[in-house]
Amino acid sequence: MEDQFDLMQLSDSLRSALLLSEAIDTRLMLEHAWSPETAYQGIALQPKDVPSRGQCGVSSLYYALRMQERGFDMHFVEGVIHIDGYRGEHVWAQEQGNGHEPTAIDLTSDQYRTLRGTSIHIGLYEDHPGIGYYEPVEYFKPDKVPHKKMLARFALLQANIANLPRRHKRHTQTNSLGKMIARQGAEPLGAPARF
Repeated sequence: MEDQFDLMQLSDSLRSALLLSEAIDTRLMLEHAWSPETAYQGIALQPKDVPSRGQCGVSSLYYALRMQERGFDMHFVEGVIHIDGYRGEHVWAQEQGNGHEPTAIDLTSDQYRTLRGTSIHIGLYEDHPGIGYYEPVEYFKPDKVPHKKMLARFALLQANIANLPRRHKRHTQTNSLGKMIARQGAEPLGAPARF
């Protein structure tokens, strides 16, 4: 099992850095695992579509489970995204935080062609010009998501990940982040104490 950090000891900036680092790492790996079969069944994919089109459910579930294993209080969120007058159903991950406002983590924000062109959005539930805002409707713990069709697509995603060449599999940022966290004074849970 990978390091699980004592999140109560992390500063807001280190907590955010860990969420972002994992989001980037996960997105880069998922780009090689997505397929038409893992996309939402109601979407007709076109050659000009960005690779993340229709992949929000499986991607958000993968990230939420991953971060839950690392000790974060995560949710799989279904809701509505509002961008430049567009309103559409969407799915993202949410980190509850310990004493912090909930943070939305969207690994597939580029499918909505935001003005800033970001592939990943991490932030609070606020309206940002050019980014839009996320309106949560339903929350699920990652291991309690009840949608059978999405879970079937998620199983295909996991199989695709298992079959990726080693160079495309996740390379965690534990070494560099672990050093930052150690400088902050937090230790991975279960790690030997420093003397």
